[in-house]
Amino acid sequence: RKESSAASDVYKRQDPHRAECEKMESLGLLKIFWVDSASCEGIAHFLYYIFQPMIDQKTKSRVRLKSLHLEEDSKNSATYQPS
Repeated sequence: RKESSAASDVYKRQDPHRAECEKMESLGLLKIFWVDSASCEGIAHFLYYIFQPMIDQKTKSRVRLKSLHLEEDSKNSATYQPS
């Protein structure tokens, strides 16, 4: 599998510059992950639902992800735990 040299970025689905971002993605300049909320909490939620199926598949359902903790920097973090 060929690795892309494009930078990966997270953008909110309602980004006012979405068309320009999609243009850069189509040129191979960016790899965009579109999320409903680009806050630390929103990205933790997004990542939880990306990783849980991967863990489930790799462990044949023996392991479940209880929560996901994301640290943006030393001043901002969020933990997502489904109810």
